[in-house]
Amino acid sequence: MIQDLGDQREDLGLSDFVSPLIRIDSEKQAVWVKTEANAGVVAEAIAAQWLVNQGWTILHHRWHCRWGEIDLVAHPSQLTLSPVQPKIRTFNQSDLDVTESLVFVEVKARSRGNWDADGLLSITPAKQAKLWKAAELFLSKFPDFAQCPCRFDVILIQQRRSPHSSSLPSAQALLTTPNLENSMIPVPSAIQLGSWTSVGQSTFRLERHLHHAFEHNE
Repeated sequence: MIQDLGDQREDLGLSDFVSPLIRIDSEKQAVWVKTEANAGVVAEAIAAQWLVNQGWTILHHRWHCRWGEIDLVAHPSQLTLSPVQPKIRTFNQSDLDVTESLVFVEVKARSRGNWDADGLLSITPAKQAKLWKAAELFLSKFPDFAQCPCRFDVILIQQRRSPHSSSLPSAQALLTTPNLENSMIPVPSAIQLGSWTSVGQSTFRLERHLHHAFEHNE
């Protein structure tokens, strides 16, 4: 059954994770995406599947605030946090074990021949500052995570469309895909860096996963 991320997340105030675009079954380590989702959402679903395959817990998809939107919020290990008093921690403590981190993930999807290094150049200093402000607001809303050192990762994904591509899957794909709630299709689980994978009528390749992609400047 497709579900949100479980009772523990609800206890931490994370029940609003449920996305109309992506569903995650944490027990099966499976990700589904809405059939009519655009390329950006599909790329985020692929990134989520990649992280789930690495044993990460996805806490939020497209968390939004006045400073913008964080594509994915994730924890690189099983979620075993306990409530603590709110406490602001220094960002980008790279000397600490990454499994203790709370990771804010920016996902960039680009077609071949793009001008901005697969989206990396679009993360300007101004964009970085807004993302960090959004991350700080996330921590203020969910203080149970305030004891975690935090960082920003960037995942770059390249898209290759077929000549008659559409965000909707083909009729044959719909016939062979389980009738999931809200017309969702599964993201292939065997996501590998540098390998193409098909979702609907488009193919995507996870190019790079950059850890500690940029620093937090006061």
